[in-house]
Amino acid sequence: MKKDFYFVGAVVLFLVLAYMWQVFKEISSKPFVFQTTGVKTDNSCEAALKQGDYKVEVIAGAKGVNFAGRYKISTTTCGQFCESYSITDIEKNETKDLDIKSEIGASFASTSALFVINPPSDLAKVLSYYPVLTSFYEIENGELKLICKKPVN
Repeated sequence: MKKDFYFVGAVVLFLVLAYMWQVFKEISSKPFVFQTTGVKTDNSCEAALKQGDYKVEVIAGAKGVNFAGRYKISTTTCGQFCESYSITDIEKNETKDLDIKSEIGASFASTSALFVINPPSDLAKVLSYYPVLTSFYEIENGELKLICKKPVN
């Protein structure tokens, strides 16, 4: 009786693993198509980035500034491969959540108005089959404006 139970369990486990292997092969063989309607991608993204001047000066005496001269970006983990962001205007002392999430982080600086989601330098952390876009934003009047998105590969 015990042997039959173990045998049936082993067969079921084998069938589940074989099915999962077939699903994995099917998923990994299909290229992921990014939905980028109305947003510059690939080569046009590089051209758009070269057109902008993203340098800014940090407000004198402002404490806690880590983005665009007058803002503080805060990061919250929202799960595995998920970070969400909020922005605080140091001068106005106003905080708001950004409707932006990243899989592997963001890059920003106190002397730049450029905010990069999933920066290329961090993409090695992500498995090769995981679809990720690098997104470039510029801050204008306290709002992040999307410049372009670029697929990882």
